[in-house]
Parts: sequence; structure tokens; C-alpha cells
Amino acid sequence: QPSEFFIDAIEHTEAVVIPNNFMEEATSKVPCLQPMHNNLLNNSIRFMQKRINMLLSATAEERYLDFIKLYPNLTLRVPQWMIASYLGITPESLSRVRKELANKHFR
Repeated sequence: QPSEFFIDAIEHTEAVVIPNNFMEEATSKVPCLQPMHNNLLNNSIRFMQKRINMLLSATAEERYLDFIKLYPNLTLRVPQWMIASYLGITPESLSRVRKELANKHFR
């Protein structure tokens, strides 16, 4: 079945494809993995909820500051247009946000 998504790596990358039913099979064979699996699911849900809330209610500046806090090294490794896309803003808007923050003596 064709995928809905694709990976476009901008750095050397090794990807591991895990089947959809992997965790169910693993936890049935090794029951002590279940708490870890639940924790991973809960963290994933919390992260997605925070991202949705930020996209719906935060300003572009707030989203960018949160991005820097969450991924401090990516701003030097990822093109600005990709960061803008992740933040749900145009590259021009990201440039304005960065300029305003620089004017506030923030880096």
C-alpha cells in the first residue's frame, strides 16, 4: 500500500521501518514492555496536543521560541523555509520574527 508520507533527508540518515503491529507483538511476548509502551504513547499524545495548541493559539514568535527551546541545534542545520513550514508560517514571516527578536537583543 502506498505511503501517505515520505522522508526527505537533508543529512546522512539511517531509517528503521517498524511494522504497525510490532509493539503489540512485542508486549504480548514480553509483558514487562507494556508500561514503557504506554509511556511512549502518552508522551506522543501530549507532544501532539501541545503542537496542535501552539499552531492554533500561539503567535509566530511564541512558536519560534518554543521551537528553539525544543530543538536548539536545528536552527543551524535546517533551512529556514523548512522551519517556517514546521511552524505553519511563511519564510518571510519567520524572517520578520527573527529580526524582531534580534532587535530585542535575543538570540
